[in-house]
Amino acid sequence: MINKGDISEIKTFANPPALVKYTLETICILLGEKQDWDSVKKMLANTNFIDRLKTFDKDNISSSIINNLKKKINANKEYTP
Repeated sequence: MINKGDISEIKTFANPPALVKYTLETICILLGEKQDWDSVKKMLANTNFIDRLKTFDKDNISSSIINNLKKKINANKEYTP
């Protein structure tokens, strides 16, 4: 499980490892945020980020978000869900 220490460490990356960046960009899609690293860092800076993930309504994801996730997943050959 991700914790505050993990988030603090990730925020310090100027250029994160590819799969870390990819995973966080995927979370951005789910949460309706921009998918660039600056937006990711702002999202991580939000003190409610972990709670936002815990309370995310995973049972009611819109079809447009699912389609965007599929495109992102299919475009990355290094990622295995």
